[in-house]
Amino acid sequence: MIGFGQLTYVPDSAFEAILESILVGNGIANDDSVSTNSIRTLTQLNLVGLGIFDLTGIEDFDSLQILECSYNNLTALDLSSNTTLTSLDCNNNQLISLDLNTTITYLNCNNNQLSTLDVSMNTALISLHCDSNNIISLDISNNLALSNLRCGYNQLVTLDVNNDTVLIQLWCNNNQLTSLNVSNNLNLTVLRCNNNQLMSLDVSNNTNLISLRTHNNQCTSLNINGATNLSTLWCQNNQLTSLDVSSNTALTSLRLFNNQVIDLDITNNTALRSLNCYYNHLNSLNVKNGNNMNFTAFNVTHNPNLYCINVDDSSWSANNWANIDTQHFFSNNCNPIYGCTDTLACNYDTLADTDDGSCIYSTASHDTIISNISISWNGLMLAISGDYTFLLTNSVGCDSIANLNLTITTPSGILNIKNTEKTLLRITDILGREMPYKKKTSLFYIYDDGTVEKRITIE
Repeated sequence: MIGFGQLTYVPDSAFEAILESILVGNGIANDDSVSTNSIRTLTQLNLVGLGIFDLTGIEDFDSLQILECSYNNLTALDLSSNTTLTSLDCNNNQLISLDLNTTITYLNCNNNQLSTLDVSMNTALISLHCDSNNIISLDISNNLALSNLRCGYNQLVTLDVNNDTVLIQLWCNNNQLTSLNVSNNLNLTVLRCNNNQLMSLDVSNNTNLISLRTHNNQCTSLNINGATNLSTLWCQNNQLTSLDVSSNTALTSLRLFNNQVIDLDITNNTALRSLNCYYNHLNSLNVKNGNNMNFTAFNVTHNPNLYCINVDDSSWSANNWANIDTQHFFSNNCNPIYGCTDTLACNYDTLADTDDGSCIYSTASHDTIISNISISWNGLMLAISGDYTFLLTNSVGCDSIANLNLTITTPSGILNIKNTEKTLLRITDILGREMPYKKKTSLFYIYDDGTVEKRITIE
């Protein structure tokens, strides 16, 4: 307000005193007035912690751009006339009302007694800190430039951030939120929504998210599958029964304690160094991520249904990780998959990691028969001399090859069938390379009696 003789009325003695000390007063102490022309040129004003109760007169600071008036005793602040003001820090006062101009880009009004805050006209607002007030509702739908919002420790029951697509940091912790949709906030790197009443949370769209604190809620579902840059996850004290962290390869710290999780696998989380999942319902835990020796914290106590814990090195874990239950033990392989592990076997099992001696291989036999009558061989009636091959394939694909060299003689009155056997040493191709048996392929059979047979088996 402009008074007689171009003076501005400043009723607060502490406010007047600081203006006199920086030589913008009228030279007369404690007369509740300062020079209007002098204060009009000020662009920045620091009034932090001066015990000021009233900022009447601030409306005549026509050029003011930055105002810092935190840690005072203000109950009301009207800056609607300060059209050049862009930055306001009025935290830690006793404000119950705050009127703003439309040019504000930075506002910190933390730790006051505000029950309402209207920023609908502040379309240039980039950063808003209004923590620790009594705010019931907050409309930021018009604040499209907002990148930093801290509205924790209020009484918010809803918060709509769908329009705030450039939001980078969101702190809405310690409110009464039952739901939160951040699917449009693709630039979000930090989200603190802990200490609310959230039933579920989906951050699968938030690929830039680095830090998520959603502890102390009532979440039964937490989807972090798309948050591939997530490094810190605090989701303790919820009602989760499962948690999939397989896609979160950048994860370094996981707090999951006081939930109801049954199975947890962190084998993909090769950067993880801190794991706290005590007080859960774990039946299985796989910590074999190749980084166990770099862990700084590991606690899985109070999981009575858990016995074996998969780790990188069971001896190292037993010597270094003490926060386990008495029935817990470490193993390099808690759940072996038994089967044939020989790649040359017919029944090779690609899933098996422990050989159970069940491997089956192809076999070959060779018979020589001289007969003066036709014979029955493997169900075939043979009456002509020659080499015969019979192939049997079992249920696992192994071949049993029977070879017969048959000579039919003219009748001589003597019936004599001679059955001799020689041992197959190896099978090679035309280049002399040892080969397994193959159908429709020219192969050489080499025996222990020095004979070599060239065969092609056609079925």
